[in-house]
Amino acid sequence: MKQQIGTMKPKDEPISDLDVLFVAIYNVLFEKIQKEPEKGIVVSKGNPNQRKMTWKEILNIAHEVEDYFMFRQLRTGCDTCDQCDGWKSVSSTSPYRGRCYKRNLDLIHAWGSCRKFSREEK
Repeated sequence: MKQQIGTMKPKDEPISDLDVLFVAIYNVLFEKIQKEPEKGIVVSKGNPNQRKMTWKEILNIAHEVEDYFMFRQLRTGCDTCDQCDGWKSVSSTSPYRGRCYKRNLDLIHAWGSCRKFSREEK
């Protein structure tokens, strides 16, 4: 697959894992839309909860999710729970689930954020 869509970040700004994820999603969906503009995916086909979406609808949702992360970053900054000294992973099968010892909360995602963020100086 030839990359059609790149990142919009300036060349001097670091590329995060999320940036790479969205570039990959957009490129895969762009290719699908180019080849099959009216097609999409059917989830749970034949069951009462069957759901159909076109590739264009899925692309719109991907943009919504990317905007969510962008606005959250603008509001809270780049620091995420997995970089905070108060967060620890609680699962080896899903290392992105953790506990916040600063707020005494269970099941905090690694990409969460809050105003109590702190990092040990190394």
